Amino acid sequence: MNDSVQLSGLPFLTSSTMTKIEQILATGTTKKLEQFRNSEKSKALLQLSKNFAKTGAKANKLYVEGFRSLQDLLDAAKSGDLPIGFSKLQRFSLENFKDLAQKITKAEGDEFLKFVQDKFPKFKMMLVGAHRRKLQDMRSVEVLICDPSKKNSPRKIIAEVVKFLNSQGAVADVKYAGSNPMDEEEIKEIKGVFLKQERRSSLKHLRS
Repeated sequence: MNDSVQLSGLPFLTSSTMTKIEQILATGTTKKLEQFRNSEKSKALLQLSKNFAKTGAKANKLYVEGFRSLQDLLDAAKSGDLPIGFSKLQRFSLENFKDLAQKITKAEGDEFLKFVQDKFPKFKMMLVGAHRRKLQDMRSVEVLICDPSKKNSPRKIIAEVVKFLNSQGAVADVKYAGSNPMDEEEIKEIKGVFLKQERRSSLKHLRS
């Protein structure tokens, strides 16, 4: 279709709808849509949606509360003024945003693997993910750990490694499913470990 005249005679097409169709045919967009895209609110919602607002409703709620950008969220995290509704992981991510945004080099990944492997010779470990794809910079260090003797379950293996890192003062936070594996006798699934930058160069995130 290249002319709105082709739609003449069709039911339920109001003059307002026809105007929008003509605008789309002529420019590929509509005047109202472009006004919204260029509005301060639209730009703010887009940035908030990309950063910690999983839904449009959440982004709009943050907008109503006065947030306009990622920097606003970072400032609120620094001052302890984040609104209710942010998860522990989201708060941690905002509080450590600059650190977590730094990439980890392949050499640092190799160094970390040796550091842990030397402590646990009974386990077999290898770097996977970006390291396996031979990328020189990574967002996280992904480690595959197994017990050749098959005496330990995957959950017990990673819990043992994490407890060791924690005893070294290297753990900044743990992302887990269920109860905190550091406090509970029953081991829950550990999703990821954030390491303190000052302890292991810029090795911040061990995923297993």
